Amino acid sequence: MTSITHTFRTVERPEGVSSRYALLVVDCDGKPHLPLTQFYHDIQQALSGGTCRTYLHTLLPYFTYLSTDSWRRERGDRWDSEPAAVRESVRDYLMHQFGCKVRRHQTYEIVALTAHSPSTVRVLLFL
Repeated sequence: MTSITHTFRTVERPEGVSSRYALLVVDCDGKPHLPLTQFYHDIQQALSGGTCRTYLHTLLPYFTYLSTDSWRRERGDRWDSEPAAVRESVRDYLMHQFGCKVRRHQTYEIVALTAHSPSTVRVLLFL
């Protein structure tokens, strides 16, 4: 029996199951999330296993945030929304979840880490 944890997470491919994916990403409802699964599969072709896992596990909390935050759900925000909506959700995520300071500068935004910001913010910004 599979339990649902209400977070995006990874599931190893069970032994005896034939699939090109060794790892499957599932959403908050336990349903497969093909875009993230494919992303992980694709970056495995170019990067080391540790780097791939770091990138994927840095993205999972953001996807969980989009799926569980009441304001984001009410607005219908998704990872594949219009670019302006994605920028806004990433900015809010960085400020509210990581304590970053974000300010607009000309055509881009500057993200400043604070004492409350984890080091994984740099990985998320790199992606």
